[in-house]
Amino acid sequence: MGTTTRSSAWGANSGSRVPELLSFGLLFVLQVVCIHEQRTPWFEDDAAFFFRYAENLAAGHGYRWNIEDPPVWGASAPLWPLLLAVGVKLGLSAGAASLLWSWILVLCATALLGLVVQRVAGLLGVLALAPLLAINHLYSTWATSGMESPLTYLLVACPLAVAAGSAPGPLVR
Repeated sequence: MGTTTRSSAWGANSGSRVPELLSFGLLFVLQVVCIHEQRTPWFEDDAAFFFRYAENLAAGHGYRWNIEDPPVWGASAPLWPLLLAVGVKLGLSAGAASLLWSWILVLCATALLGLVVQRVAGLLGVLALAPLLAINHLYSTWATSGMESPLTYLLVACPLAVAAGSAPGPLVR
């Protein structure tokens, strides 16, 4: 394996892209299969709290549990109901919006983590990351639980990607 420089790790190399496409393809295929297979047939019980706040937000009642009561800050992750409310406003149920956002956010987080690992450990690192994320119960199962986990994954992956992208010089030789 040759030297991975910043430009090659972040997509600006002039060589063949086939190894990158294959390694990231494996990462995504394995992640999609495992999320699908590990998905439980129900949402976690606390997801109903997020769904109710999202439905009330989408209906124009604000961040309220009961529309006749004053607004409350009752969700542990206040950004998650806001995202769900966007889906509800577009005509999805809160559960469907949760699944849609979950898939989008977890696959974006997976892509960012793949880029971080590529920057730090090269393409072999991406190949190693694929099964690690896929078999990780906390990552794959909770990704579609109705909870805020996918948003958390992405919010953690973003600063890691920034840090890995701003590191000086090649990290793998």
